[in-house]
Amino acid sequence: MSSEVYKEFSVGNIFRTGFDVVNKNLLPFLGMALILAIAVLAITFVSTAFLGISMASFSGADSIFTIIIAIGIAFVYAYIFVFYLSYVVRKSLTSLNELNTSVGATGQAYNTETIPLIGLAIIMGIAIGIGFLLLIIPGIILMLMFYLAFPIKIAEGRSAIESLKRSMDLTQGYRIKILAIIVVPIIIFYILNIVLMIIPIIGFILSILLSIYYYAYTYSLYAVVYQRIIEEKEGGNVEEIGSVFT
Repeated sequence: MSSEVYKEFSVGNIFRTGFDVVNKNLLPFLGMALILAIAVLAITFVSTAFLGISMASFSGADSIFTIIIAIGIAFVYAYIFVFYLSYVVRKSLTSLNELNTSVGATGQAYNTETIPLIGLAIIMGIAIGIGFLLLIIPGIILMLMFYLAFPIKIAEGRSAIESLKRSMDLTQGYRIKILAIIVVPIIIFYILNIVLMIIPIIGFILSILLSIYYYAYTYSLYAVVYQRIIEEKEGGNVEEIGSVFT
C-alpha cells in the first residue's frame, strides 16, 4: 500500500486507509480477537463463580484476599485489552509499510510492550479523567493531545512520559481532524448496533462481529494517523517508519 496514494492528511483519506488496513488483515484481526474473547469469557465465568462464593462465605481477612483477587482479574482484563491494541497497531504499521511479519515472529514484542502500555494507559486515564472532571472540555483536549501516545510507545519504544510529550507535539495542528476521526466511527457504530439489536438472534451475532471489526478498525486508525503525521511533519517515509519492526 503506497503512501503516495494518500498524500493529503484528510479525515476521508484516513478512514479509507483504515479500511484498507483492516480488510487486508481481517482474518488475523478476527482470529486474535476471537482467541482473546474466549479467554475473557473463561476468566469472567471462573472469576464470577469464585468471587460469588467468596463474597458469600468469607469476611475479615478473607475479604481482603477476595479484593486482591478482583484486582488481579482486572489487571488480566487490562492486559488482554492492551495486548490486542498493541497487536493491531503493530500489524497495521507493518501492513502500511508492506513488511512481512507474523504473530510468531513478533510475539515477544507484543508481550514486552503490554505492561508498559498498561502503565501509559493508567497515566493517560488519570490525566484525562481529571480533565473531564474540570468541566469536560479539558478532558477532551487532553484526549486529543495524547491520541498518538500508544503508537509512539509501540513504534518508537519511548517511555510513557516521552510518548505523551511527543504526542502533544505531533498532534498540534491536527486535533480537530483527530476529533472527527474519533467521533464519527463511534456514532456510526452505535447507530448500526441499535439497528442490529432489533433483529433477533442473527442481529445479535452480527452485532458481535461488528464490535470486533469496530475495535480493530479504531485501533488501526492510531497507526494510520501516526504514520501520516510523521510523513507530513517530519518527512518520514515508510522505510524509516517500518525500520522499527525489522
